[in-house]
Amino acid sequence: MPKTNVEYWTKKLLRNALRDRETGRLLKKIGWRCAVIWECQAKDPAKLARILRRLFVAADTSWRQRSL
Repeated sequence: MPKTNVEYWTKKLLRNALRDRETGRLLKKIGWRCAVIWECQAKDPAKLARILRRLFVAADTSWRQRSL
């Protein structure tokens, strides 16, 4: 949390979290798979690859099961 303008940043971060949660819920409702990738995870290629592999392997498995 920043040391200056704490009230502003607290409210802003809370609004962002609520907006992101609602957006994720709506996307899931229409069939999208979502992943939140933090900047620190994107800087680590191995960690990013694991996240994306889990996301895409699960999606591929789900798609194959529906098409059978």
